[in-house]
This record gives sequence, C-alpha cells and structure tokens, in this order.
Amino acid sequence: MADHSFVRYEQILLDTRNRLHSLIQRGDAKPWLLWHALLPMVLPFVALLIPQRKGGLFLRPLLFFATVSIIVEIILYRRALLGANGYMVGLIMAWWLVWSSTLLFFNDVEHDFRRIERIQPVVGKGRTGQNGPSNGEKLRSDMVPADFNSLIWQPYPQSFLHRLGWTLALLLNLRGPDFNFRIPSLDPLPLQLASKHHQTASKNSYPSVRTRLCTAAVWFFVSYLAIDILKLILILDPYFFGAVSAPAPYPFNCLSAVPGLVQTYRYLASGLGVYFALQFVTPLNPLFFLGLATTFPSAAQALTATPLDATWLYTDQFGPFTAILDQGLAGAWSTWWHQMFRFGFISTAKWIISFLPQGISSRRSIRRIITTLVAFSISGMIHALGSYTQLGDTRPLGPFLFFFLQAVGVFVQDTCSRILVSLLTRQRVPPTRWLRRVGNGLFALGWLLLTGRLIADDFAKGGLWLTEPLPVSFVRGLMGRGWLCWRTAWFEYYDDGTFWGSGVRLR
Repeated sequence: MADHSFVRYEQILLDTRNRLHSLIQRGDAKPWLLWHALLPMVLPFVALLIPQRKGGLFLRPLLFFATVSIIVEIILYRRALLGANGYMVGLIMAWWLVWSSTLLFFNDVEHDFRRIERIQPVVGKGRTGQNGPSNGEKLRSDMVPADFNSLIWQPYPQSFLHRLGWTLALLLNLRGPDFNFRIPSLDPLPLQLASKHHQTASKNSYPSVRTRLCTAAVWFFVSYLAIDILKLILILDPYFFGAVSAPAPYPFNCLSAVPGLVQTYRYLASGLGVYFALQFVTPLNPLFFLGLATTFPSAAQALTATPLDATWLYTDQFGPFTAILDQGLAGAWSTWWHQMFRFGFISTAKWIISFLPQGISSRRSIRRIITTLVAFSISGMIHALGSYTQLGDTRPLGPFLFFFLQAVGVFVQDTCSRILVSLLTRQRVPPTRWLRRVGNGLFALGWLLLTGRLIADDFAKGGLWLTEPLPVSFVRGLMGRGWLCWRTAWFEYYDDGTFWGSGVRLR
C-alpha cells in the first residue's frame, strides 16, 4: 500500500510539472517571474516615499493603478508550481491589492501613523544621533530622549533617508507591532510609550530574550516534525490529491464504520496542515531578527531605528486556545487564529462604513455587522483567488463561501447564545462558566466541520498538498524513501523575447 502511494504521489508531481510546461508551451498560461512578484510591492513603496505636498497626491493614484494592472495580469495569466501548486500566486497578489489600498487610500499615513523608534542622545544643537530626527526635523515635547535607549513615536519622516526605513517597515509590518495601528492581540507596550490608545506594561512583564528565542525554536522544530508526519499521512491518502470520494487508507479505514468520521479526520488533517505550516514559518521572525539584534546590537542599531532587540515586538502568531471556549466561533477567528490580515480588513470595512449615512454608521451593531461581513468576504476573496491560480480542478466559490459562512456562524451563535442565556436566566438557572465553554467549543468545532468541506476539498483538488515545505524529511528518510525533498530548482532564467516576459522565473 505504501509503495503504491509513493509511486502515485511521484507520478502526480511529474504530471503537474508536465501540465504547467504544456500550458506555457501552448500559450494558455505564462510563467510567473520574480520581478513580476516584486513590482506590485515596489510601486506602493515608491508611492509612500513621496510626500503628498511634493507630488505624492497625484503620483499615488497612478502608481496604484499600475499596481492593480500588474496584479490583475498576474492572477489571470501567470502560473507557477512554487507556493502550493500556484496557490500563493493568487493569494499574495490579492492580499497585496488589499494592503496597498489600505496604506494608500483607506488611511492617511502621513498624518495618522507613528512608528516606534529608538533614538540616541543629542550630540549637537538641533541634531541627534544616527537614529534620531535630523535634517531639520524637530523633536516634539513627547520625543525628547531620556537616555540612550529612549523610544519615541516617530511620525512620517521629513528626511528622505529616514523615510526609506520608516516606509519599508510600514509596508512589511502587517500586524503593526512597531506602529500605532498595532492590532490589540499583540503584547502591551513599555511604560515609556504610554498612550490612551495602547495597553502598556512594565518591563518585567515581558518574556526574556532567551525565553522568546527558546519558544520560537521549540515551535519551529515541533512544527517541522508535525509537518513531516502529516505529509506522510497525506501521501498515503488519495483524497489529498484530488480523489475526494476515495475510501480512507489503512489505518484510517476503520473510521468508515461511523458515518462522517472519515470526513472529520480529513478536515482536521487539512486544518492541522495549514496551522503547522504557519507555525513553522512565523518563528523565523524572532529567530532571525531578535537573534541577530541581540548577537550584534551595534549593527542592528546602525541598520534600523526599530528596537529589534525588544521582545514585545515578537508576539506569538496565534492567540490562546481558550479564546474559542470563551467566545466561540468569533474567538476562534478574531483571537486564536493568526491576525496578519486584521488591520487591512478593518480598514476596508471602515472605508465602506464612511459612505453610509451618519444615522446608520453611528450604530455600533451596524458597524459590527458590516465589519464582520467585510472581513470574512475579503478573506474569502483572497483565498478564492489563491484557488483560481492553482493548476488543479478547483472551484474558487468554495473557499469564498467557507469564509463568508464563518460570518454567518458568528451571527448565528451570538443570536442563539443570547436567546438561550435569556431563557435559562428567566428559569433561574443561569449557565455556569464551564457550560458556556463547552457550548462555545462544540459550536465552533461543529460549524467548522460543517463548512470545512468547501475549502478542504478545494485544497485537495487544487494540489495544495503537493508542496514540499521541508528540505529534508526524517520520516521518509527512515522509511527508505529518501531524505531530500527539494529535488528541483526553484528558479530558472526565462526569456520569451520581450521585456515583460524575460527574467528569473519562479518555477
């Protein structure tokens, strides 16, 4: 059985590579080039670099239009195997459209955004050290350094060199850990950055550098091993490569005795695959930046004004699991699950709400409903476009409906909870905390399993699980199936004779 499964898996990989090659040869698809992927990120960066009063007000719409045009062209025509059989082509481009809109139009970056920076002591009249305001920038009263490691809220810089680092950090910090738009699930800020808009904490409340690095390293290696084991399970089960109606392989075939258990195991395996993939990648942030900043502090301070050695910058990607028990499905998505896209979703919702009449937009319940619907709709759109750019037989409507129905589930649970609590209270038997937690957990799990087919089947049909995230497989190596997983080059030079079609290809 195992031999047959591995042969089938290798054949599917070969057929998929051949299919992409055939599509490109026939002109039905075009290769995704590295500079195509980078250009939609560079153009908003350039747009944000230029102040509005120096032409940015007119240049930003033009660069945004160029960014949108490139993103649309990539989603419609460009394909690659890299990134979950092309899934990341659509997902990254769709998200970058949302993020560019958030920074260029839905918010006033120059007026409203502040970045946390470390400044050095004043070394001369009207000037500061390397990381402080310079070139005519004035220190506000709340920016005066108290010591060598003082932190300030730095607004949009006036000097070009300072603005380079500030803008790059803005573009790459989705959760905003060092900006004033930081999402609420991050660690509290130090007392010296006290603000009515942000929770603060004493220095002793933060984990030490050693603790933060050890936690990140543990998650990295646990996730590595978990992905290795899950990958073996996926290879053995034909469901995960498109045969969604295939019977479960041994030893999971015993689950077929109970209706729904096979589907439950497959949906849970799909969810765990995504979860551990994120937990495998996100620890690299503290391991790399915090590790280097504490090992080479002088170099880190010379490179950037961001206090990279501050452990509060590196909050865990996922929130406490108890959020699901305390808040149900809403807690699963708004607190426990990763919040990388949160600010972009909320900014889009606020922009839409701004067009509503004051009498409607001022109502808290209306704002909550619109924000929830917009957030899940955009998430559905992003994942649907990821499905669209895959090479498999996908149905992008499935992922969109999955996320849209999460909003419906949040409203259903909220309504049912209110009715049930009201009934029990009137009967003088208010629900205890443990009963609320059980109910919240069961509803969240049940709703996710009920709607999971919409996205899990599409993952399988699209070839999401064909990706090899690990360079070396210890499990397959011990089984005699080979240790090395990355057997083909990720990049190659491609030239179709045109400027736009020539460059380093993402395979």
